[in-house]
Amino acid sequence: MAKILLANLGNRNIIYKGKTYPDFDKELKAELGTFREWTESLLLNFENKKDFLDLNILDSLLNSMIGEIGEIILFYSDQEANQKNDQDTIYEAKIVKNLIKSKYNFENVNLIAVKASVVDNEGLVRFYRNQIRHLKNRETKDNYFIICDAGGTAQQKQALKIIA
Repeated sequence: MAKILLANLGNRNIIYKGKTYPDFDKELKAELGTFREWTESLLLNFENKKDFLDLNILDSLLNSMIGEIGEIILFYSDQEANQKNDQDTIYEAKIVKNLIKSKYNFENVNLIAVKASVVDNEGLVRFYRNQIRHLKNRETKDNYFIICDAGGTAQQKQALKIIA
C-alpha cells in the first residue's frame, strides 16, 4: 500500500526570514511585488536565498510522517493571465519541492497545476475527481491518501475533501 500525501498550496506554505508573505508589511510587499512575482524572484535566486527559506504548515506533517509517505503531490495554481493570478502558487510549488528534497532527502514530490479556477467549486470538483481517479487506477490500486487541507483557497480545500 502506498501512502500518498495530497496538499493544496497557499500563500503561507513558505517562510522567508521568519515570516510568511501575508505577514509582511505593506511597504515590503510593495517592494517585493505580488506573491507570484516574489516567489518567482525567490525561485530564480534560490541558491542565494535558500538559507532564509523554510517550509510552513507542511513541515509539521512531514516531520512526523515522512518515513511513512511514498509520494507527495502538491497542487498549485497558475491561473490564466485574464484571471486574478497575482497570488498563484506556481513558483512557490517549485520552492516547496526543493525544500522538501533538501530538508527531508525525499525525491518523490510531484507538482500538479490545478486546471480550474481556484474559486470555481464545480470545476474544482471535476479536477480533483479526475486526479484521484487517476491515482487510484495506477498499477498499485490500494493507494492510501493523506490529505493536508491547510493550503489553497476555501473552494480548493472543500473540493479536495469532498472528492477524497
